[in-house]
Amino acid sequence: MVSVTFSVCIFLDNSYTIRYTDIMKTAISIDKKLFEDAENYSRNAGLSRSKLYCNAIAEYIQNHSADIVTEKLNSYYEKHESRLDKDLKAAAHRLLNTEDW
Repeated sequence: MVSVTFSVCIFLDNSYTIRYTDIMKTAISIDKKLFEDAENYSRNAGLSRSKLYCNAIAEYIQNHSADIVTEKLNSYYEKHESRLDKDLKAAAHRLLNTEDW
C-alpha cells in the first residue's frame, strides 16, 4: 500500500481552480499498482495528482448519489404500502390519456 496526501479543491475548468481557505488534507491507502497507474495517467494527461483525485472523487459521487436515493426508496417501500388511491389512479389515467406520447 502507498499512503497519499492531497488537498480538497474544486476545478471549474482547465484554467480556474477554487481552493478553500482551510485546505483539507487527507491520507488514503491504495494498492501500489493503482497508485502507479494514477501517477502515469496524471503525468500523461498533464494533470496534477490532486486534480486527478479530485476529479475521480467528484465523478464517483455524481455517478453513485442516485444509488443512495434508490436504496432508501426501496427500503421504505419494502415496509410501506405503495398503492395509489383508486380515485387518484383513475384521474391520472384520464389525464395521461389526453397527452400525446
